[in-house]
Amino acid sequence: MSDGLPVWLNRQLAERAHAEGRTELGIIQEALTRYLVDIEQGGLP
Repeated sequence: MSDGLPVWLNRQLAERAHAEGRTELGIIQEALTRYLVDIEQGGLP
């Protein structure tokens, strides 16, 4: 999968989406939202 996300993140999202039976799009949107919030808060480089 080459969508610009780190491999570990893609794997984590896929496992979580499968476990919870949620759509991949929804789980990715949630993760991207958290990622952007972390950047705004200075939590990530």
